[in-house]
Amino acid sequence: FGREAVDTIIKLMEDRRDRIIVILAGYQKEMSDFVAANPGFKSRIAFSFNFPDYTCPELVKIADRLMKKKNVALTSDGSTCESKNPPDSCPWLKNAIRLQTGCCETTRCGKQENRANGNGRTVRNILEASYRKMSSRVLTSFTPQLLQEYDSRFKPKVIGEGDKEEPS
Repeated sequence: FGREAVDTIIKLMEDRRDRIIVILAGYQKEMSDFVAANPGFKSRIAFSFNFPDYTCPELVKIADRLMKKKNVALTSDGSTCESKNPPDSCPWLKNAIRLQTGCCETTRCGKQENRANGNGRTVRNILEASYRKMSSRVLTSFTPQLLQEYDSRFKPKVIGEGDKEEPS
């Protein structure tokens, strides 16, 4: 399948070069290997560019924005790690992200690219795991009636602009 797909893409790139744009995306090493595997690719690719890994501060911003979309906050007042007075839990979040991703404080810190380093998907996975644990704690600690009462009286609001997530 792989070889047939590559041959089909190369033929399409040649036969319809005036009407088609092909965008190939992936990790740097894998993409280099992919392009090198077929000499037809290299001669047909006009240019390429690399995106650096996200830095730790950028990943924390991603986490803040993902939490806003879910209407989840680190504190009851809705402050985030981007707030003027970030909550005491921000160092925990930053350390969890740093530990799981191997991110750097700045770009080009000398670490080799890997699938986790500076990866926004890893941040989403960290948050989703924490949501599951939080849900489990809440559901086993409180009665349904108490949860309904709390939700009706104290539904949390997150400070900032979080886009409403559409149901999938």
